[in-house]
Amino acid sequence: MKRNQAESYNEERNMVGSHDFDPTFALIQVDFSENYTCTYQDEIQSAHWQQNQVSLFTAAIWCEGKNHPTVLASDNLIHAEETIGPYIDYLLSTLPNSVKTVSLWSDGPSSQFKNKYIVSLIPVLQKKYGITIRWNYFATSHGKVRLMELVHLSRDRCGRL
Repeated sequence: MKRNQAESYNEERNMVGSHDFDPTFALIQVDFSENYTCTYQDEIQSAHWQQNQVSLFTAAIWCEGKNHPTVLASDNLIHAEETIGPYIDYLLSTLPNSVKTVSLWSDGPSSQFKNKYIVSLIPVLQKKYGITIRWNYFATSHGKVRLMELVHLSRDRCGRL
């Protein structure tokens, strides 16, 4: 099963990332990262015990023949179904108007992506943006390589601010 998923994902990604890409198609891969602890560059020792965290929602958006990596940061630390809707809504709002079909890929934890809330959200977003959305799920612990690279790069850059 995971081999078929990987083949389907790679086929779509190669199609959308090629020079002769279809301008009406986009692929979005999403996942939550671990919460990021905010630190001050030159903090005093007592600040170590009062650090805030942010939630990082990562997305790799392939459209127009290239990848548009995106990390959304929020002070809402809940990684549950009610936080997914606003993140996906924002990502869809950034797509070019030429996009008519979106293939969304995520892992499948029922507390986040694979539940009735997401199933009921898809038609609402399809109507709002006038697009067709296909939500696909990776097998457990597969398909996160690109997003993990994005997370590490983001954390490295955040650490230098």
